[in-house]
Amino acid sequence: MLESLSRFLEGVMKLKVNRAKSAVDRPVNRVFLGYSFTTHHQTKIRVPEKTCQKMRTKVKEGFRAARGQNVERFIRETFNPLLRGWMNYFRLSETHGFA
Repeated sequence: MLESLSRFLEGVMKLKVNRAKSAVDRPVNRVFLGYSFTTHHQTKIRVPEKTCQKMRTKVKEGFRAARGQNVERFIRETFNPLLRGWMNYFRLSETHGFA
C-alpha cells in the first residue's frame, strides 16, 4: 500500500515522499502534526508525551534565558504568548491528561 501510494505521489503528482516519516501503522502508534489517538473504549484525540516534553523543554529554556529580567515583563511578552499558542494549537485534544 505504501509503495503504491509513494509511486503515485512521486510519479503522477511530482511530490517527494519522505520515507523516514512515512509508514503504514495503526493510528494509535503514529503521531500526526503533534497529535495522537487513544486506544480506550472510544477513540479520542490526545497530545502525546513527546510533544509535551518538547513544550516543557521550551518553557525551561525560556525561564533560564530570562534570569535577571523583570518577571512580569517576561511572563507578558514571552511566556503567555507561548502558552496561548500551544493551547490554541492543541485545543482539539479530547483527553485531559498527557500520555
